[in-house]
Amino acid sequence: MTQTLFLSYSWNDTSIADKLDNIFQPTGLEVKRDIRYLGYKNSIKDFMTTIRDTDFALLIISDNFIKSANCMYEVLELVKEKNYKDRVLPVVMDGTKIYSAVDRLAYIQYWTKQYKELQVLLSTIKPTDVLELLKELKHIENIKTNIDEFLAYISDVNIPRYSSLSDKNFKPILDYIGVSDKELISKILSIAKLSTDDEKEIALDNLETEYPNNAKVFVAKAINCFRIGKIPVSSHYYRKSIAIDSTFSPAFYNLAFNVEVYEKNYSEAKRLLEIAIKLSPNDVKSLNNLAGLYSKELSNPEKAKELYEKVIAIKPNDFDAHYNLATLIAREFPKDNDIAKEHYETAIDINPEFVEALHNYAILLSESYEDFNGAINSCLRILEIEPERKETLKLIGSLYEFDMKDFTLAKTYYDRFIAITPNTAKQHNYYVMFLIAHCLPEFKELAIEHYEAACELDHSFKNDATEIFLYDL
Repeated sequence: MTQTLFLSYSWNDTSIADKLDNIFQPTGLEVKRDIRYLGYKNSIKDFMTTIRDTDFALLIISDNFIKSANCMYEVLELVKEKNYKDRVLPVVMDGTKIYSAVDRLAYIQYWTKQYKELQVLLSTIKPTDVLELLKELKHIENIKTNIDEFLAYISDVNIPRYSSLSDKNFKPILDYIGVSDKELISKILSIAKLSTDDEKEIALDNLETEYPNNAKVFVAKAINCFRIGKIPVSSHYYRKSIAIDSTFSPAFYNLAFNVEVYEKNYSEAKRLLEIAIKLSPNDVKSLNNLAGLYSKELSNPEKAKELYEKVIAIKPNDFDAHYNLATLIAREFPKDNDIAKEHYETAIDINPEFVEALHNYAILLSESYEDFNGAINSCLRILEIEPERKETLKLIGSLYEFDMKDFTLAKTYYDRFIAITPNTAKQHNYYVMFLIAHCLPEFKELAIEHYEAACELDHSFKNDATEIFLYDL
């Protein structure tokens, strides 16, 4: 019977959870994770209680984890089991302070404060009106009462920190679980750390000799070939892996990517992704990629929208789904721009430094809502991140020129835009037209300078009417 591993983590540590998920999936364990097992409108608490039914629980312990009510709910469910200490696999993130009494006391104080604040708020309301919140208060009280014992246990046992476990290819955990192929998996992880491509390729060839016709080895070779640009060879190894094990969904997902992006065989990519999703119905990576395929190459925006919405139902903080759904709606369903706006805002909350989301949001605000100040603020946020992003400099310049009628600020941003596109005749000519419309005669010499630069780069921009206007002014 397949052993199960429950992955417990704070969503703020999703990137670490993704890494551990990818490491433990090939072990033969069934990795039970919210994004795959928590379906649309399913109870989160019901899912969290299933931690008691799994063979092992991998806890990514961080400051975020210890301060998360949901994570601590999972811990409290687990400690109800008499043998929970035998099943807990803690991974303590570097920098998490739990090893001294003072460190642990800080967390007890944190939960005591959470309890008292909610207790004071609830004391002003009739108990019959806040039954669910009273349950939440009881939950926080349980955390406050039990967190000391749990942290004392974690700090007392010999647990290497995350970086140390990573250096050892997580072998201490693989050994403890007793997974099949643990030596093979450890070897694959070791090969990934070799310095040169030649070393990796030779080591993987030797590994194939040692483990002939092994699906995991073929996937490892496929990933390495993809990394060094040997895409057809990568696809070849994915197909060999699938021929041996037709239930390994990551092989289908990765092969679908190769087939879509490099072979341009969109119907085959669709087929492979559908198999990956059938094997792992809540795999958001496969769902996102299939949605993207429907959105662009297969020209089926309705289906794409449905799939992005499914991803968000499974994983509400999935940045890619929110951003791509917003872009899809703005392009294909303009009557639903309020929904597009909402998804852009959610995407930006999740990843406030993704400039494409900020840029598209600025365009939506200006074109659909005439919220020019909001659009400018979004552009300014982009320029804090990428001061020389030419698309944004031109956009904010045009907002000041056409919508705010502030030609001084428009010129400021156009100046910056031209400075980073000095060899583009079209941009020089655009700037000349702006200067003629709004900034003459004060900037006549500047207009002449850019007109001559445009003509030197592209003679087609030479225009008698423009010359008469500039030189006779």
